[in-house]
Amino acid sequence: MSAHVDSNIEYIQIIKSEFEERKTKNPAYSLRAFAKNLSIDPSSLSSILANKRALPLSKADSFIVKLKLDTDKSQAFMRSLLSHVTKKTHNIVLEKAHTIEGEDYFDIISEWEYFAVLSLTNLSDFEPSANWISNRLGISLERGSEVFNRLVTLNLLEHDGSRYRPVYSNIKTSEDVASTALKKAHLEEMDLIKDKIINETVDRRHISSLTISVKKESFEKAKTLIRNFRKEMEACLETESNAEEVYQLAIQYYPLTK
Repeated sequence: MSAHVDSNIEYIQIIKSEFEERKTKNPAYSLRAFAKNLSIDPSSLSSILANKRALPLSKADSFIVKLKLDTDKSQAFMRSLLSHVTKKTHNIVLEKAHTIEGEDYFDIISEWEYFAVLSLTNLSDFEPSANWISNRLGISLERGSEVFNRLVTLNLLEHDGSRYRPVYSNIKTSEDVASTALKKAHLEEMDLIKDKIINETVDRRHISSLTISVKKESFEKAKTLIRNFRKEMEACLETESNAEEVYQLAIQYYPLTK
């Protein structure tokens, strides 16, 4: 069965348009020559143009340069590619998301070390020892042991026969509901950010802000944009193999006016 090319997948249309333009100038110009110019295997390029596979994100910058796209087209290309690549991943994440709430999970939600340890288990060199955990997170041996054991006790972390792994591929908390645990978690995030600004080198962190004038009714749109961006970050980065570090993305959007 042949794949249908969705006209909304703009980056594919941009690639196809460039190919057609080159063929117009040179009728003998082939897909093989086009693929060679883009430094990609011809069969892979054919599959991408037929929407049988997505363009690897690692090749996006190279394609933008070699297709000589201007700023507007470059941005449209990246937006479309990210949306295409992450769409299926978003659906999988939503299907497997496990919601935690209630008193049993208050500490898990409110204290940053718990989610950090869950992510640590994805690292290629993970060791289920308090010493290793405390060294990687900069916490005490006692705290490392406490966090790890509580995750196991609450069935959020299990041993699959070869190593410890999270029981759920994605864990989420309640949204748009006032929560003491979440308030505590966000305040801890602020303390972490302060510490990283002072003690972490600039080549290992990125902190920026934006101040804008908006309409009151744009708040829900802003939240949707932020949530989609978080999903794209997770889909694009956490699927990488041989992970070496655990990072946290913290986003705040709040009014400066009364």
